[in-house]
Amino acid sequence: MYFPYLYSRQAELNAVFDVCSNFGSPQRIFPLIEPVEPAAKLMSTLTDLKSKAMAAYVIVNPHQGKLSKSAVATAWQSDFAATLADPAVVYPTFKETAATTLKDIASFVAAYPGRKIGIVLATSKLAPGDLAKALSGSDYTVFFLATASSANYLAALGPARTVDVSDNFRSEARNKDYSGEEWLGNNHTSWSAAGRRGFSDFTMLPGTYKDGGGPVGAIAIHLTYALGSDLWIQHFISTTDEQTDPQATKFKEVLGDIQRQRAVTQSRFELSPGLSSYETQRASGNYTNLSGNKRQQVSHHIHTVAKHLGL
Repeated sequence: MYFPYLYSRQAELNAVFDVCSNFGSPQRIFPLIEPVEPAAKLMSTLTDLKSKAMAAYVIVNPHQGKLSKSAVATAWQSDFAATLADPAVVYPTFKETAATTLKDIASFVAAYPGRKIGIVLATSKLAPGDLAKALSGSDYTVFFLATASSANYLAALGPARTVDVSDNFRSEARNKDYSGEEWLGNNHTSWSAAGRRGFSDFTMLPGTYKDGGGPVGAIAIHLTYALGSDLWIQHFISTTDEQTDPQATKFKEVLGDIQRQRAVTQSRFELSPGLSSYETQRASGNYTNLSGNKRQQVSHHIHTVAKHLGL
């Protein structure tokens, strides 16, 4: 199974809507969502998933982005309460923080009896045996960020209850500094033989959460593709790179580059909803905005992984 780790920004949630028809029946792709915004858009996305008999893991103790402010976080808890209570669409997930104790884990487990739950570990400070005891009797999946060592926990928790969240995207400070093609990972092919529950990544985004910025210089489009047993990513960057330059000019350049690459390597990229949208924009000259650009890249990545899974 595949668990794309997403933040609840509009672009990422819209990408879920675009590709949820590829999540499988029975479901084999489960978004793992960390809320960073007020709850309305997330609730709408989950309503869409429920209408298709699908579910997502949702972190229920969010503390990043706009939810780093206590008043906003409190409002989120209130607004999300009814959705959270629905076991058909939300698998409650607890994300470890620097202050997390085993008592916190036990309290979380007790709050959701009989439900599928998730734990996101950011460190290896909790003793494996103690964590296994706290989770005993629950239907749990433990997700390990790159800052936690899953190897320390496999014996106590069982490989089939654990998932590594890969963070292989190399982030640059400026879009103009990306170039060429880069290896993105092979977790999507190694998890099954290792007896793991599945695999996870941050799609084609950096794992560290950052609030959205202002105007950009160059426009970047990062397109994932499969090569043998590995995932790779190709960076397409506009040559026009000043913040004051017209955004339409930048999109025209970068979408032209994608068209030329597709003509040379016709089978490289899956024809995803995101890639189809880019082609429509190139042909029409009506271009998306930066949020839409991210949406299309995320949906392309998830679609590409879905095709690897035979979905």
